[in-house]
Parts: sequence; structure tokens; C-alpha cells
Amino acid sequence: MLKAQDPGNRSTSRLSNTEFIKLMNQQGLRHLVGKVSNRGMQRPRNEDSVAVMEYTHILRSVAQPIGFYLVADGLGAYAGGEVASQITAQCIMRELLLSFFGSQADNTQLQFPQESYREMLENAVFTANDAVLQRAQALKNEMGSTVSLAVVAGRTAYMCNVGDSRIYLYNEQQGLQLLTQDHSLVFRFYMMGDLTFEEIQRHPQRNHLLRSLGEAGLREKLLEMQDKFNHPYIYQATLEYGDRLLLC
Repeated sequence: MLKAQDPGNRSTSRLSNTEFIKLMNQQGLRHLVGKVSNRGMQRPRNEDSVAVMEYTHILRSVAQPIGFYLVADGLGAYAGGEVASQITAQCIMRELLLSFFGSQADNTQLQFPQESYREMLENAVFTANDAVLQRAQALKNEMGSTVSLAVVAGRTAYMCNVGDSRIYLYNEQQGLQLLTQDHSLVFRFYMMGDLTFEEIQRHPQRNHLLRSLGEAGLREKLLEMQDKFNHPYIYQATLEYGDRLLLC
């Protein structure tokens, strides 16, 4: 949830508590975050990983936050799904920190070109893919993970997904909107007009993924899906006050 206004020069000496809190919320943007994970009813272990990192830069008394948010879901059909999602979360967050703060040393405005954010996301995701693949090869065991990832800088969200982990946007005007496209067989059927969106959840092949972390040549496969089927994996959205992103 984000809010941005110019606080101006108003004195705080005679404000009520409500007015004071409102004014404090106007000193730049604020990200409010909630997170939860549940094992579910079918599997003995929780194969989800959730990661959140937030950094707020104060410039001229105005808060400029940046947030890194991630949900990874280990593939239940493979052994070590919880290991794959953990590797995914740790590796992506580490790579984002290295990319962001390594480049930010002399940049106090938190301003990157849009393409730089795309490169950061791709580098982090494909580095994590290699890490999961290497662990699977070392253990002589198949493992994989989905991921949905958002980097929110100011009022702009830069997002990436692989597999069927999703990112939604909610606001009061338009309700709940799906921003990402699943890399799954049933979503492909939906894009081709062979299934309705409601039928996706009931289809017997709803768990059949086309892409996931932990597979060789992931970058090339995602690019091919993007170019051949207009099926992206990188997204961007401008957020307004009260907007909510749901990674799930």
C-alpha cells in the first residue's frame, strides 16, 4: 500500500493524533507488508519460501522506499521441493542486493533506467535457476521451484514470474486483476481460447507446468515463449495510493 503527497510546510504543533499520523504518511511513500505461509492439506512438508527485504532512503526528509518481495513454491512432484524454493529465495535476494547496492553506491536518488531493473530481475532469476539445477545434479535428483518476484521502487513495480506463481493487483476501482501469466499447460489453453479462466482451476492437467526454475536452458525457453506466443515473464506497473500487490 503506497501513498505519496507533498507535505508542504505545515506546522505539526497543533495537530490532533489523527492529523499527525496523516501528515506523517505524507512524508513520502510507505510500503505496508503482510506475509503468511501454510503447509496445506496434501503434503507432509511446507515447500513454500517467502522473502521480504525493504530499504528506505530519506532524502530532504522525504522517504523513498524500495522493496524486494518474493514467493517461491517448490514442485511437489519432485523430491526436495522445499530445498529448491529455499535456494530460489536466498539466491534471488542475494543477487538483487548485490546488483542494487553495488550500483547504488554513488546514486542517492534511487533512480535506475527501466532496463536496469529488468536486467537485475533476469540476472537474479537465472542465477537462481542455475543454483537449483546444480544442486539437483549434485544430489542426482530432480528438483524445481516456481517464483513470483516484485521489486517496488517508489511507485513503480518491476515484476517477474516463472511457473504458476502469480502476482495480482487490487484496488477499489477495478478490483482484483491478474498481472502475470502462468507458464502452465492450462494457461496456454486459456490463451488459445480453449478454456475459460474459471476452467483452469478444475482442469485435470492444471498442475502441468511448462517452465520452472531448475531446468537447463530456462532463459532461452522463456524468451522463445515470449517471442513466439506473446507470453512474457517480465512486467511493470505504476502503483497508486491504496493499491495492493498480492504475490501467491
